[in-house]
Amino acid sequence: VLQTYGRDVDAVAYPGIDYRLFSDATVAKQQVVITVAHLTRYKRVDFLLRVFARTKEDYPDLTYHIVGDGDDIDNLKALASDLGISNSVIFHGRLSHAKVAELNSAALLFMHGSINETFGMAPLEAIACGTPVLAHRSGGPREFVTEHCGRLVDSLDTNVWAQEAGK
Repeated sequence: VLQTYGRDVDAVAYPGIDYRLFSDATVAKQQVVITVAHLTRYKRVDFLLRVFARTKEDYPDLTYHIVGDGDDIDNLKALASDLGISNSVIFHGRLSHAKVAELNSAALLFMHGSINETFGMAPLEAIACGTPVLAHRSGGPREFVTEHCGRLVDSLDTNVWAQEAGK
């Protein structure tokens, strides 16, 4: 908060999720990577598509599920095509919480691309589903992504992220 808003904080009240909804989703893990986000430039899904393209070189059976809508969706679809991965990327649009929980449970990894996002509900939902999170070491994810539930990356290099995604 100090870095982003220039203000000291006495305490933090974290937003909640319906833990039972997300933790009760029990789906067998598949060769899936997922992102759930509002598809705007701030969420950096374009960067995550590049990370996925690089990761797919080492893990060709992976599929990338992108859940959400927003003004950047056409650009993201075009980028997936330009990267030659459009056959391995599924754009779902908006989905119910139950369907998001099911997809999160099936995923091997949740990728979160935002930098300095104040909290990040979607990564927390993935963790509740037992899916590890790969996120930038900034903002809200620093508060709840630990070595037990994911990895935080300092770099903005797609190769570094792809290496972390493969672990």
